[in-house]
Amino acid sequence: MVALVNNAIGPSCLLPSGSGSNTADKNTGASYIHIIDWYLHVPCTRKETLQRLANYVVADTYFSKSTFVDGALEMGFHVISRFRDDAYFRYLITEEPTGKRGRPKLYDGKIEMEHLEEGRFEIINLENGQGRILSAVVHSLFVL
Repeated sequence: MVALVNNAIGPSCLLPSGSGSNTADKNTGASYIHIIDWYLHVPCTRKETLQRLANYVVADTYFSKSTFVDGALEMGFHVISRFRDDAYFRYLITEEPTGKRGRPKLYDGKIEMEHLEEGRFEIINLENGQGRILSAVVHSLFVL
């Protein structure tokens, strides 16, 4: 079930109602929408205008949750954000399956940010020795 905020915004920008993301104040009975739902609703109502300017959304760490990222991707935006401190990353297996019975191994251990295995990353040196970038495709388990 959804609550229509404004008929002019179209059915794709409806705010959820009764889906668990809304809460009610026990004292006043007023209904509140979760902040992530609101921040997805706002760009959705202005999607065409915003996408003429850029397809990228830069968001605070709080919004690097699957709820926000999936919603923004569904609207056609790309999200740029720092991962949360509790983000969980794993290295992907790069070797061929062994051929043994059972499901092949997909991941090769958790990535410890304090102790990166630099051999698993592509190292990109910045111009004038201003730093370097470690790049790799890894598995991310989103925290909901």
